[in-house]
Amino acid sequence: MQNKTIGKGSFSINKLIENFKFFPTRSEESQGILYTLFLDKYNYLEVGFAKDKKEFESKLRESKLILLDKKEGNAFDLYLLKKTLKEIGLETVNNKYYLYSEITMRHLCVLGWPIGKSLYKTRKIKKELSYIY
Repeated sequence: MQNKTIGKGSFSINKLIENFKFFPTRSEESQGILYTLFLDKYNYLEVGFAKDKKEFESKLRESKLILLDKKEGNAFDLYLLKKTLKEIGLETVNNKYYLYSEITMRHLCVLGWPIGKSLYKTRKIKKELSYIY
């Protein structure tokens, strides 16, 4: 690879790539369960990741949260979701929960996160075509 001189320093693609290695890995060993839980008392949503079924079940037993939905995924998916929601402007409460709203649920649905059908119903748009002879 070539180093190009920019100003006084030098620029290298290898250095740039090394700086972006802070993302979590997408390896097979990080496969687990992605889930959404709902705290009825405060109208909070918790999105999370569990490494295996045992960890997920213990999380459900410990908390007083209602399971909305779950699916298989990895920790990187959770990382991307949280970054995307932050970019959209949704802030967390206590760095753990999101405030329940139709907008939050719509964003989670569009991003492909498991939210179930109990709290959020997707809109079905029906169009009719009419024509005149």
